[in-house]
Amino acid sequence: MRPNSVVQKTVTDNSMVITFEHEKGAPKYEVKYGVKGFDVEKEGASVEVTEKTVTITSLTANTEYDVYVRALCSETDKSFWSDVQTFATLGELVTSFPHVVNFENAEEVSKWGFSTNIDNNKWVVGVDSARLVADKLSNTDNALYISGDNGLSPKNKNLQNIAWAYRFFELKEGVYTISFDWVCPGTRQNP
Repeated sequence: MRPNSVVQKTVTDNSMVITFEHEKGAPKYEVKYGVKGFDVEKEGASVEVTEKTVTITSLTANTEYDVYVRALCSETDKSFWSDVQTFATLGELVTSFPHVVNFENAEEVSKWGFSTNIDNNKWVVGVDSARLVADKLSNTDNALYISGDNGLSPKNKNLQNIAWAYRFFELKEGVYTISFDWVCPGTRQNP
């Protein structure tokens, strides 16, 4: 029986604590992790533990990692790997305000996290070839948009999509105003 219920309990920009369950119990467990999409049989880093918790360190900020766990009952008796679970480390915190983002600064863009549940529709930062997004926004050439054609346009594959674009902020007690420009559905009509 393989371990299950693999959960990220705590996370920082360079570490995470992972817990898991295993009904049968085992003397040791192997936790294997790597950047999202790694081959669990050939790649990744692993750590052996005797408890059902592990702290993984020396990770890269704002990065998604796949995590697998298997029971090590003996040198020759190992369970199958758990189902993959994907977790992300935190990005660098924004701590000074006002904070303006126009997606023109590559360093700022690198601090954003992007995720989607459909591989065909990806977040893109850039100039879409059809100029459907950036022309509608003021003072910028670049835009952030979901694309189903590798960034050529802000048109998706017409699939139901859940997508996140995120940046972490440390907000101390106070009053904040958050504003943003957006275009939806991302098409324009010619006059």
